[in-house]
Amino acid sequence: MVVNAFFMSLLYIIVKILTNDFSFTSNQVGLLYKITILILTLLSCFKRGFVHHLKTKKLLFHTLRGFFSIMGSLCMFHAVSVMNVLNAAAISELTPAFMVVAGVLVFNEKLTTPKVVLLLGSILGIFFIKDFTSIGKDFNSGYWYAFSALIFWSINNVVIKKLTKTEHSRAQLFYSSLSASIFAFPVAYFQFTFDFPNSWFDFANYSMNANLATWPDFSITAYLVVFSAGLASLLHKVSFFKAYKLSDMSVVGPFDYLRLPFTGIFAYLILNEGIPNTYSLVGYGLIVLSGVYFIMHKERRA
Repeated sequence: MVVNAFFMSLLYIIVKILTNDFSFTSNQVGLLYKITILILTLLSCFKRGFVHHLKTKKLLFHTLRGFFSIMGSLCMFHAVSVMNVLNAAAISELTPAFMVVAGVLVFNEKLTTPKVVLLLGSILGIFFIKDFTSIGKDFNSGYWYAFSALIFWSINNVVIKKLTKTEHSRAQLFYSSLSASIFAFPVAYFQFTFDFPNSWFDFANYSMNANLATWPDFSITAYLVVFSAGLASLLHKVSFFKAYKLSDMSVVGPFDYLRLPFTGIFAYLILNEGIPNTYSLVGYGLIVLSGVYFIMHKERRA
């Protein structure tokens, strides 16, 4: 899980570099990194037995996983490109809170103490990260994209839970990256811009525009950075599967929050981005502490 957190943090940094320094759009990065994962997975399958690892009777679920996965990635990649990368990483840690809300609203699950702690800690954490003194002022659209990514990834987690009971990890990687690449291909040729008002609830002033995207020139360096994005994503996924295969969630789950310090270190050393303010630091702490409490006490009760 430490390896998973390390490479997931590195992926955020690489995405920011590709969008800011190499002039790729977040949609283009999404397509290129999924294709890279697909190629690397294919090479692994050929080496270890192609047909054996890719047998499946759940092609529909694999396709759904690919769709929700790429939609989440595209939203989060755009968020990373337009906002502080550490704040985006902190928001990405709220997936358990979204899963709890879905469980309570959709599946009529009980609202236990660990769930209440998680939800309150998450809400307060975002309140501090956004800096409550500036609510309604200079709103960054990246927050909307990051929260949209959480919704897609939460649905994706439900599909993954269905697949992991019978499907090999290589089959999941292959079919999800294949379908994700197909979904991402037409989107990569458009650049979508959304105009958000400063007020979260000023619905009349939301607007969207779509224009043809221009592909930047591919250099050797650009190819290497794109490859590193795909490799980082593949390694984080494989290590995630291994972690939950080798140990219980209560043991390895809290280590996923190492993404925040890893992202902070990478952002400072590579992007020269620091912690925005003291309020953000408090917000990170609330998200981590409530998340760890939820994981530990949820598993004990289970």
